Amino acid sequence: MIVNPFGDRFSISLPYLLLIAAMLFFGFSVVAGTPIFASDEYVYFISGKFSSDLQMIHERDPSLQQLTNVLYFSIVRFFYNVFNEQFVIGYRLVHIAEYLTAAVVLFKTVSPTLGRNYSVLGVCAFLLLPSQIYIYAVMPEVELVLLSSILGYVMVRGYTSRPYLACVLAGVLVAVAILIKPHALAIMLAVIGAIAVYRISIDKIGYLKRSAFHVLIFIVFAYLTTVLIWGMLSGVWSFNPSNALGLSFYGQYIEPASGKVTLLGKIILFGLYFSLHAVVICMVFAPVIYWAVAGTFRGLSRPADSLSSESAKLMLAVFALALIGVHVAMTAWFTAGAALLKDSEAFRLHGRYLGPAIVLLPGLYFYAVAQCPEKNRKLMLGISLLAVVLSLFLVNGLIKIYPWDNPLLFAFFNSKNWYLWNYNSQFGHWGYVLYAGLLAGIVYCVSRTRLFFRGYTIFLFAILVVGLLQNYSWLVKHLSNNKDVSSKTRVLGQLINAGDYGDGVLVSQERFGRESYALFNLGKAVRPLDRLPGSVITGQDIAGADWLVVDGDYDLQMKTTLIADLKPLRFYLIESEGTLAAGEKISIDLKKAGNRSVFRGFNEAEEWGVWTSEREASIKLSKEVSGKLKVKISGWALKENTVEPVEIRIGGTVTPIKMSDVREDYEFSVDVKEPTQHILVSSKPLKPLGSTRALGVALSSLSVEVISVH
Repeated sequence: MIVNPFGDRFSISLPYLLLIAAMLFFGFSVVAGTPIFASDEYVYFISGKFSSDLQMIHERDPSLQQLTNVLYFSIVRFFYNVFNEQFVIGYRLVHIAEYLTAAVVLFKTVSPTLGRNYSVLGVCAFLLLPSQIYIYAVMPEVELVLLSSILGYVMVRGYTSRPYLACVLAGVLVAVAILIKPHALAIMLAVIGAIAVYRISIDKIGYLKRSAFHVLIFIVFAYLTTVLIWGMLSGVWSFNPSNALGLSFYGQYIEPASGKVTLLGKIILFGLYFSLHAVVICMVFAPVIYWAVAGTFRGLSRPADSLSSESAKLMLAVFALALIGVHVAMTAWFTAGAALLKDSEAFRLHGRYLGPAIVLLPGLYFYAVAQCPEKNRKLMLGISLLAVVLSLFLVNGLIKIYPWDNPLLFAFFNSKNWYLWNYNSQFGHWGYVLYAGLLAGIVYCVSRTRLFFRGYTIFLFAILVVGLLQNYSWLVKHLSNNKDVSSKTRVLGQLINAGDYGDGVLVSQERFGRESYALFNLGKAVRPLDRLPGSVITGQDIAGADWLVVDGDYDLQMKTTLIADLKPLRFYLIESEGTLAAGEKISIDLKKAGNRSVFRGFNEAEEWGVWTSEREASIKLSKEVSGKLKVKISGWALKENTVEPVEIRIGGTVTPIKMSDVREDYEFSVDVKEPTQHILVSSKPLKPLGSTRALGVALSSLSVEVISVH
């Protein structure tokens, strides 16, 4: 049991605390709409659901971020297969379990060294962190928090007693984190820094050799795990980890400045963002930072026994500092690069990237406050006072405060921080009220240092509670604003599934706003078409589509059948341009210059033609065909696929063709009873050694001629 710092009349146990948190998280999970974070959430969801064919969804939606989080995509796909249509609720339950597990691991990490009472209070603060809102999102933040908490346990409880095993486990954990989200590379640097500083403190003599060996073990296992999992999931076996580290996408933000932007300019901007992040962290967790810095210097100046409890405190201090320092540096450099590329990224503090970095801070907070010597308490209060003042006049005056950027900073949101988004805050002035309360509390405690512990307890919980109120207020308002589009597109998505209509197009606007909610709830990896209401939509605009969803009033200049009208959303089936008459012929060029929108289940087209990538690839004709048809195909198959015939299905008629492994022309006749627009090519795609693609049948051209009609 733990005695509450406000008196002896209230106590709580850890299991009850976790149970209360689970009930609250689950309650909101059920009532919350979907999704929450628009395009950011959509990219993870749709890339996970269609992780086996990322090329296809990137072709359909060029605006979709081409991330390389292959392990996270596999996790999303796994749970989608488990929960199916109830995926969002089911995945939130998974996140709740992960977040509560992280809280238990945090307790197990700090309680043997800092004591149960301070640790339970720390867990309570951890559960109140405003970043808990990511529990409700299909995003990898909660997974990184869990992995960071486990890594903290390995470093504090494991490395201090069994360093070699801990280095192996840490390497595996960091590799998993990187493959979930490449930003976790910062955790790797934090582990390396923590090992180096800890060994200097413990060994004094020979620390360089020992720390280098431990770091080498850690890096080797991180590297091997990364390339092994990447190879297993992507099918691409390579010793080069650049794709796994996300350099193909994130590299544009972290590579050295070029062109008109000087390296010095980027460094200056990096210094600004680093300083602003540091102000926010120090404002909230100043006692922890002070205790950790003091503990690290104390460890460097005094020899310590690696088996003593002091060594665990040292690792807690060192690893907490390393995590927050490296993550803030990484985020600041990343943000500086993004701000130089896009004006919309300027003056934003992406505090969500710091989720793994602040895991230990709530667990250390109350012990750090209690351990502050009497003679240093006014100094500690002065540091907090300075941080609050700097935050009020610098951070609050410069930064765009969005909940999806920095849930912790959103506690201080006020009307001046609205900028270009339309959140009508229910607590528009609470940011100033909170600042005033914190300043008054600090000044009051300066003259009454006996209230030091109680004052800092109120200080932290005030920030966390107001932060939660602000974040959940935004969530409720935000979900209410998007409830209509989310609920209606979810109905349309179920209707499309039931009808098995094939592939479609969504016509809307606000690609990274309202349109993303529609895309998420349709869940079909449809091709988005951004047009203003009233625009003309032609058949060429949506070539190859079987159906069309429009969000608003548009001038549709093609033959359609209205299936559902959920104003302003409407669902249409696209009718064919007619039926091919006797003697008429359709020729299809499958080379690179061909119209890719009419193909499904193919790799990227090349100069000679295209390979199929799925067991059943589809080609949609511009008109329906029926009767006696003459079909010509030019192509070949992999040598491994020449044993079994390739099946060509037109309507209900299937024609097997035994294709050669060299290019040949094949001609056959079929009798199709019912009109159809689709030609299906069935084969067995294989991934040859050294290939990054699954290859089935290579097709260069195809033609269909109607000999006679019934």
